[in-house]
Amino acid sequence: MYIKLKTTYLILVIVWTGLLSSCKQAEKHSYSFYHWKSKAQNIFSEGGIKTSDIHKIYMHYFDVTQINTPDRWDDGIYPVYPLTRVDSVYKNFEIVPVVFIVNKVLEDANIDHIADKIHKLVDEISKHHFGKMINELQIDCDWNTSTRYNFFKLLQSLKKHYQLSCTIRLHQVKYKSKTGLPPVDKGVLMLYNVGDLSDFSSNSILTQKIVAQYINKDTDYPIPLDVALPLFSQTVLKNKDGEIKIIKGTNQQLFKNDNIHFESLHSRVYKVAKDTLYKGFYLSVDDQVKLEESNPEEIIKSFCEINNSNINIGEVIFYHLDSSFVTQNSVDEIISHL
Repeated sequence: MYIKLKTTYLILVIVWTGLLSSCKQAEKHSYSFYHWKSKAQNIFSEGGIKTSDIHKIYMHYFDVTQINTPDRWDDGIYPVYPLTRVDSVYKNFEIVPVVFIVNKVLEDANIDHIADKIHKLVDEISKHHFGKMINELQIDCDWNTSTRYNFFKLLQSLKKHYQLSCTIRLHQVKYKSKTGLPPVDKGVLMLYNVGDLSDFSSNSILTQKIVAQYINKDTDYPIPLDVALPLFSQTVLKNKDGEIKIIKGTNQQLFKNDNIHFESLHSRVYKVAKDTLYKGFYLSVDDQVKLEESNPEEIIKSFCEINNSNINIGEVIFYHLDSSFVTQNSVDEIISHL
């Protein structure tokens, strides 16, 4: 099946020739999407532009987090944000369930018990929404050295039931001898949210400059890696105390036109001039707002850094399938230069 996506916003005017000459030619990649909403609605427009063949969707099933204080009867760990509704169109795709685990959950928990609950709920959701068992699973967790042992134990338990993958961050590739190698069939290198949210002088979603600090031509990784690339926008709020909040999506036109509440500091950064509400969030005078969007040039340059290394690259997964932004991006144009 083909996904058809509209391209009404983004026209790439980059001089690609010089950029591509520095990017090692590779075999044709397969392309997939993440879906990260609790309701999977049909967003595929028949009037859109046909992209390359995309047959697979990595579907977020639920998060695992600590919602109650643990006691002798209850560990307080439960699934949240479950997948509640799926349009029938998704039955035409190969589906890979994705479960996000809050890292703190792993610090002091009964890992076998958590693995068993994840296994049962994943299978239950698969049967309910897709009418079948699915033998592949991806675990998303920002694991670190303090939770590594428990996380790897969890993966080993789940691998008994699924072909398994997990997410890998840039620092876990560069410092693999310290962070360790997860017991999975493959990893997914997350090439988004790589920067510092509090740095209002740069785009925290993705820049080649940051990727190059972790990956070079000699970089390798013993496990095959898919690569996750960003297709989303976000609004970053920073108050006078330096506290950060993130809101999905942006509204550039609103900030440009509202001179009463917002003062432009520089490109895509504004200062709140008068108390106001924005998407349900209260903004106070002198708070700062940064509007961030995925940059096609940075996506391609960053991918080239990975492609020019010794990492064994599998498929490319775009994050994420959302009509409010994806329909405004020339996915075909990006794909044609990867």
